[in-house]
Amino acid sequence: MTTLIPKSATLAVALLFLPLTEAAAAISGSLNRSGFRSSICNIEKMDVSFKIDESFGEPLITSSMRWQAGPNTSADCLSRNTNIWVAMRTPSDELRYAKFTPSIQPAGADFGATITESPSWSVLFCTAPSDNAVCATQEEAHQLFASNLRPESFEVVTKALAISNFGNSADDRNERNPAPTGDSKIDLALDDLLADAIDNAIAPGQASADSQPAEAAPLPVIEEPTAEELEARRLRQKAEQQKVAANNIVTLLASSLAQYKTPPHDCESPRIVSQWVQARGECVFGLRQEISHEYLCAEDGKPRTIHSASSADLDLRKDVSRISDIRVSEEGWASLVLELNGDINRQTDGSFKTDRWQFTASQEQLEDLQQLAGSIVVLKQFCESES
Repeated sequence: MTTLIPKSATLAVALLFLPLTEAAAAISGSLNRSGFRSSICNIEKMDVSFKIDESFGEPLITSSMRWQAGPNTSADCLSRNTNIWVAMRTPSDELRYAKFTPSIQPAGADFGATITESPSWSVLFCTAPSDNAVCATQEEAHQLFASNLRPESFEVVTKALAISNFGNSADDRNERNPAPTGDSKIDLALDDLLADAIDNAIAPGQASADSQPAEAAPLPVIEEPTAEELEARRLRQKAEQQKVAANNIVTLLASSLAQYKTPPHDCESPRIVSQWVQARGECVFGLRQEISHEYLCAEDGKPRTIHSASSADLDLRKDVSRISDIRVSEEGWASLVLELNGDINRQTDGSFKTDRWQFTASQEQLEDLQQLAGSIVVLKQFCESES
C-alpha cells in the first residue's frame, strides 16, 4: 500500500551530499512584526521562529509561525503558498534574505507544526525577498552560513492563486476531484482546468447578477472604449495571467510539490523523488528532479545508496508538444506528464534521453498538481502567442 504524505508532514528536498569545508554554527532566532499588510491581508501581529542548520553537507531550515488578523481580514486570508523571507545582516553590513515556508495557521491559532526544508545552497541567501532575485552561489552561501549573520526583520510574501482557483465549496471540490473508482486511474481533463484558470485570472472577484441589489441606483453613462483601449486592456490581462502563472509554477514546486515518497519494495527503501524549478526567463524554466533510495539486498549485507538526477531547460514556446491529463492511481499517487518535442538529457550514470517530463505527487497533493497543470497551460498559451 502506498504511503501518503500528509500536508502537515515535513517537506524536504533531496540531499546532494556536498561536504562543507568546515562546521558552522546554526543560525536561529524568533522575530515579530506588527501593523503591516501582505497582498490583501492586514496583519495585526506575526511571530516567526526559524533556524538554518546543515546536515550531510546540505542546508536544513526549519520554521513555524502564528499571526493575528487586522481590520477587514479573515482568519484564512493568508494562503498555503505564503513565504516568510528573513532579512539577515552580513558582516559587511549588507542584507541577505532566506526564504522559509512554514505551516500557515489561521489567524489567532498558536504556532503550527515546525516545517523542515532542505533547499539548494544556490538559492539559500538572496539579495531581495523574491524568487526572481539574484542569490549567492554555492561557495558564497557556504561562506555566508559560516559568517556572523544577524537576523533582524522579515517580509511576508503571499502568492496569488487566482489563475488556478478550483473552487472553495465542498460540492465544487467533490465535482472536480471525484473519488477513485474501480478503474486504475482518473483522467482530469485539462480543457476544464484551462477554462477555470482563465476565468479566474481575468475576473477572480467578479460578482454574479444575483448578488446585485434589487433596486440599484442608475449608473452613470460611460463611453464605450475604443478598439485601441480594448486591445491595450487585453494585453494587460494577458501579461497579468502570465505573471501569476509563472509565480504559481515556481511556488508550488518549491513547497507542496517539492517531494514525493514512494512505498518500499523487497530490496529497496522508499524512494525520495524531489523536484524543483527555476525561472530563467519569461517562458524558460530550468527543471530538476532527483531520486534517491537505499538498495538493501547487496551481497555484503550493507545498504547501498542509489541516486539519480535529471535536469532540463524547457522553453514553453517550442519544447512542450502536449500536456497530458492528470492521472490518479489506485496506489495513491498522481502524475502530470509533459510530452516534449525533442529529447532531454537525463544525468545519471551515463547520458540518457527521454521525450517526457513527469511531475509526481501524493493524492493528497492532487489539488496542487491541478494548480500546476492549469498554470503551465495558461503560460504555454501566452508564450506561444508571443513567439
